[in-house]
Amino acid sequence: MRIIGLSLVICSLLLTPLDSEAKRKKRSKPSNYGRAPAQMHPGNDSDSEEDVFDPFADFSEFESNPEEEEDINFFKNGRMLTVGFLGGMINYTGEMAQKHQSSFRYGLFASYFFDLRFAVQLQWLGTDSPVSYRAPNSNLVGNSSLSSLGFAVKYFLNTQNVKKGLADLNPYFFLGMSSYTRVIHFSAISGSLSDKPMGFSGGMGIELPMLRKKMFWGAQITYDLVNFKDENRPFYWEDINYGTSKGDAWSLSGLVGMNF
Repeated sequence: MRIIGLSLVICSLLLTPLDSEAKRKKRSKPSNYGRAPAQMHPGNDSDSEEDVFDPFADFSEFESNPEEEEDINFFKNGRMLTVGFLGGMINYTGEMAQKHQSSFRYGLFASYFFDLRFAVQLQWLGTDSPVSYRAPNSNLVGNSSLSSLGFAVKYFLNTQNVKKGLADLNPYFFLGMSSYTRVIHFSAISGSLSDKPMGFSGGMGIELPMLRKKMFWGAQITYDLVNFKDENRPFYWEDINYGTSKGDAWSLSGLVGMNF
């Protein structure tokens, strides 16, 4: 009996360390024990899905569009339409200066802008001036009514690299064509002398903004190149030669307008 009891004590002592080691290993097993390992993607541990290369991506949508930038700048700083009034003195050159006196010239204009630089202008101008046609033994006096209806192309200079004070002047050049109508009434003659020639006009001017660019005022010099009927053919009345009227017209005007 003693031998049997001693054998049981020895077996219990040998099995106790094995049981403790098994319990320790059981407690140390990970929480995902028995689960399938997570699928690993190389290079995806720190990069987001947006960094993945897409061979079918359209990268042109991220490129800058110069035309779109110009449109944004035009709608922000430009203008679509201007209307205004101008008035000033008109003078003549050559023989016309001897027969036509200086007078006040007035008119209306409207300009449509394609961009910040180019515009097309429609304008009407009119003036009335005293005239005096002289001959050796005669003198015809009267009044001349001159009007024109035409269009012009205007180009505004780029002033980005100019000082702010000079850039505000907004200088421009213009060139156009008009239909002129001139009617001369003489006090001693019943009737009138009239002609309707075509002519060209050109010049330059400046515009100064005011009222937060809602309006502007400025100055303009214009030269009218017109071939009137009596420019190359003498004017006769009762067999008296009053000579030709060679020359052109030029004017210096002030203007005021509104921007839309």
